[in-house]
Amino acid sequence: MAEEEKNLTQDELQEVAESVPAPDEYPEGQAEALAESLDDPNVVDQAAVEVLKATEQGADTVPMQAFDKGVTAAQNTIESVMDHQGHNAHHGETTTVFGRTLPVPLYTAVFFALGALTLTEVIIAEVLKEASSLETIKIIILTGIASVKAFLVVSIYMHLKDDSRAYLVAFLTPVIMAIVAILFLLSVPATGGY
Repeated sequence: MAEEEKNLTQDELQEVAESVPAPDEYPEGQAEALAESLDDPNVVDQAAVEVLKATEQGADTVPMQAFDKGVTAAQNTIESVMDHQGHNAHHGETTTVFGRTLPVPLYTAVFFALGALTLTEVIIAEVLKEASSLETIKIIILTGIASVKAFLVVSIYMHLKDDSRAYLVAFLTPVIMAIVAILFLLSVPATGGY
């Protein structure tokens, strides 16, 4: 074996772990200290030393300081918005639906509503399975129930109810276009040719 592997003891590992600075800190002279600690530096070790030197120099430049301030400001803004919004505001013990107050949290009420709507869909599909004359009515009813379920999931679970109305327009525009296209395609008679 040309090169023996060096197994570090637990104390040596602890010492190395304590000597590593925080990710956003570059102490002065870190690159030189690394270069001195290497017994027989190879190309990779030398490259690591050069990268550390460049990082130490780059961390003190005006653009990097501005970037750091920007990231810190963005993080502080996000944290303050989360605190002010009261992320747990819709996790209350009661839910008001159509003017009636239910003694269950909102997510639980929506969960049971989705379960009831799914059960209704299954019952309608099974009851009207053999009635081919009511196929169109069955499709309309099941599509309506599925749309209500989708609305509940998107507005409550995905928190889009409280988002900007621009998202609503961006979401509904392609849906409306698809519905119009489907209606146009349904109005064309099936002649089997051109």
